Amino acid sequence: MPFITTSDQVKLYYEEVGAGKPLLFVHGWSLSSQIWSRQKEYFASRYRCIVFDLRGHGRSQPSCSGYGIEALAADVTLLFDHLELAAVTLFGWSLGSLVALAAYPAVRDRLTSLVLVSGTAKYCSAADYPHGLPPKEPRSLSLLLRRNPRKALDGFLQRMFFSEEQSERGFKELAREVLPKLPVSAETVLVPVLQTLETADMRSVLATITEPALLVHGDRDVICPADASRFMAGQISGAHCTILAGAGHAPMYSRPREFNSVIDEFLEKIYG
Repeated sequence: MPFITTSDQVKLYYEEVGAGKPLLFVHGWSLSSQIWSRQKEYFASRYRCIVFDLRGHGRSQPSCSGYGIEALAADVTLLFDHLELAAVTLFGWSLGSLVALAAYPAVRDRLTSLVLVSGTAKYCSAADYPHGLPPKEPRSLSLLLRRNPRKALDGFLQRMFFSEEQSERGFKELAREVLPKLPVSAETVLVPVLQTLETADMRSVLATITEPALLVHGDRDVICPADASRFMAGQISGAHCTILAGAGHAPMYSRPREFNSVIDEFLEKIYG
């Protein structure tokens, strides 16, 4: 299994499949690169698909030097360097969207486009930003994680899916397909990453983005409101925002056909 080692001696797991222009996928909090399995299967016949596990998640090692947004972004940059990537479409989902935005200044010269899924430039709401959740939400989840990690995670993962999605590809299928392949991250990882999610603010990056950008969001997302993507689309010059009706927080998993079709159309315009 391929690993790369960061400057602070964290071994990060990654894998790649396919050939062609590179697509690099960054997952979200508490999960792993396995959440992108439907995209790897679909796009590998035409593109070089690269996924990796954030530090402390999946098969990557925990970090001894923290989980700040700068460290997470530096891991993305390291992967770019290690694999000598160019002309990349960078995908970020949920927390991964913040990581992608934080990495953007360092990798922008090697990007062709950017795709942010169920994303946000600032997770929590503030006086000048009404498009996030109240700060009490991640703090309450952190408290529950310390008391009952399994209950906290199950509750979070179930909330990723709108009720009607449960009969299609919801939490039960996630629990059967993805979670058994996923080493559960420790509370000592998940709580500090939640704190990063609470405090990271990448709004200043948005106006600097010059590459084509696509924002995809479910209109029934209760973990990250769709208005967060609408806000980003208004800040990124020329960005396009697609809102998927009836989709929750993980449309690439719960609605893979519709999601992949949207991405396909975007990539065709980018790469021809």
